[in-house]
Amino acid sequence: MNEDDTLSKLFKQIHDAMERRANNELQGYGITMTQMMILAIIQRNGGSMPLKELEKRLHLAQSTAAGVVVRMEQKGFVSNQGDDLDARVKVVRITEKGIEVVRMTEADRTRAEEVLLCGLSSEEQQALRPMLEKICRSLNAGSEE
Repeated sequence: MNEDDTLSKLFKQIHDAMERRANNELQGYGITMTQMMILAIIQRNGGSMPLKELEKRLHLAQSTAAGVVVRMEQKGFVSNQGDDLDARVKVVRITEKGIEVVRMTEADRTRAEEVLLCGLSSEEQQALRPMLEKICRSLNAGSEE
């Protein structure tokens, strides 16, 4: 197989293109794709989440996650405080401003997914999700060893 034909390269190209498109669209909101993902995860988790859990879910190093959260806190999208029961545990909470950005960008996320899948038939779209989920499970199982 030619090096240019590897699935890894295709996944990387898809990721890079999606990230570029998302960052361009999100620029008007003053947020990046990674920051948007953090807001969405926190919101789905009831509005708050330990920083350690965010690191795991996003597969980010502690210093990277902490840096992103600090920038988000400076922009007013989240607050980052010690847990009420254990001050050593940092808990990231979404603010009203963060909730508003998530709400305002829902249409953008839907449109981005439509663009991503527009070249596939509805049958191909339905078949793609379980295959991608299997790949993610395999990769995540390999990283937990």
